[in-house]
Amino acid sequence: MQEAAERDDPVESGRAARVAHRDPYGLLGASRLELRDYWHGLSPVAPKIMYVMLARESDGSFGGTAELSVGEQLRRKESLKVTLPQAVAKRILSTLARAPATPGEYTPWIEHTDDYPDVEIHVEVPAGTITFHSRSQGKDHTPWGLRVSGVEHTVTSPLPARALRLLRRSTAHDRLKSAARELMRRRRS
Repeated sequence: MQEAAERDDPVESGRAARVAHRDPYGLLGASRLELRDYWHGLSPVAPKIMYVMLARESDGSFGGTAELSVGEQLRRKESLKVTLPQAVAKRILSTLARAPATPGEYTPWIEHTDDYPDVEIHVEVPAGTITFHSRSQGKDHTPWGLRVSGVEHTVTSPLPARALRLLRRSTAHDRLKSAARELMRRRRS
């Protein structure tokens, strides 16, 4: 009975419409968040790989593991536990949710050789998996691709890159950069 009253209430209906407009894919209700952050190029520290697997905890935070790998010949690997506080997870997911997308084929922007990023952010929601992905070069990796229910979209906004930077800072990216620097020092000696 109360649900029917809320549906008929224009204030509640308007609030629900605004929330749906800001989060059209239900990302704020995500149960899992995965990052596959891969880079390859002409460098002794290539490839650099960070794979983060997180699941929502009962308090709204996300917890899981990060797998790091740097270099091919002098490979360094590391695995560690990571936690995203609820506020940080919400900020990442709401940033992704605000990214405007246009249905259509994704084509990466590639300007030069020996610099090959490959980034995927998978968000598990009740309706399935939403994937933001990019092989584009440049600071923001724009454009991005967005796969929703098997349909490809293009995102020209830097919002997925902002979410990526926050996700990197909040997990283990500093450890990955540190491992790359250590590998370079070992290579020189």
